[in-house]
Amino acid sequence: MADRLEARSEEGARSGALRRSIVLLVIAVAGLALVACFGWYQFSRRAAGPVRLVKEHTISGAGVTIGEGIERFIRDKGVKVVEKGFKPSWGAEETGRGVFVVSYVYEVGRQARWISWQVLLPSGRVIPRGGWARELWSGD
Repeated sequence: MADRLEARSEEGARSGALRRSIVLLVIAVAGLALVACFGWYQFSRRAAGPVRLVKEHTISGAGVTIGEGIERFIRDKGVKVVEKGFKPSWGAEETGRGVFVVSYVYEVGRQARWISWQVLLPSGRVIPRGGWARELWSGD
């Protein structure tokens, strides 16, 4: 009888531990989902504006926007961008209150490279960061 009570007690302890593990797992998954949703919201609401501001700027003398012409601009400079695997992309990082760094990131060989602009909100002022960014922005 004592053996059966002990076996039931051990079974109950394992069952309780399993329930606690499941509850913790559910909480962890819910937390990750919340963080992912918040991150997406932050990008779509905050960073998308500065990215759009840069991408929609017309390249001087080209008749296309930076977003439309940046890949051709890079190729015309003689750079062979990797097209398999890593996909070139736009991104933005808030570096201060209302200050963003918007970058176009691409890969050459096995190295990431980028062209960046600093965007000051709410004035909408854009400051190219480097020669290629300056050339794309003002035609210099």
